[in-house]
Order: sequence, then structure tokens, then C-alpha cells
Amino acid sequence: MEEFFSDPKWQPIELHSFDAILSPELRARAMEEAFTGYIMLGRERAKITTEIDEFLSTARQRKLTPEFAERAQHVLRLVEGFVALDWTDGQEFSRRLEPY
Repeated sequence: MEEFFSDPKWQPIELHSFDAILSPELRARAMEEAFTGYIMLGRERAKITTEIDEFLSTARQRKLTPEFAERAQHVLRLVEGFVALDWTDGQEFSRRLEPY
């Protein structure tokens, strides 16, 4: 967050940050809410889960258009980011994503 707000367009701003320890349940809930919430894909709001389901369904039925493939790559990068930042103790969240 500090890097994001260091952009001159946000200045002047005073940031206060701290490390916090959240319970395993709160971390799991935060991951779930982040994953099932809306994201921006270009100028559209979309849900990652809906995008994944649509990609898998389309990929099984026909060849992907370059635009659709680019969109799918963007969603895949987001999912990989979620896996890399898995806050759950035993990586339960990442394991749930493996079938996708």
C-alpha cells in the first residue's frame, strides 16, 4: 500500500501502517471475500469465479479468440496472485483453487 500511495497524485498524504495478526478464520474469510468479490477487467466489473467458469466452459467447446484468451490470461494472473498470497494456515485456499 505504501508503494501505491507513494505516487505523486496522492500527495500530500500521511500513512500509518502496522502489522496485525488475524485469526485463521478471519484470514480465510478475507481470502474468500477477496476471491468472490468483483474485480476490474478493462472497464468492466467481473467476478473471478464467473470468469474462471466461463473460460473453462468455452475452452472445452471451441477455440478461443485472441481477446478471450487475453482476458483468460489476466484472470489466471489474478488467481496466481491469490495463491502466492494465500493467508490461510495450511494453504487450504490454494488447494481449493487447484481443480480450476
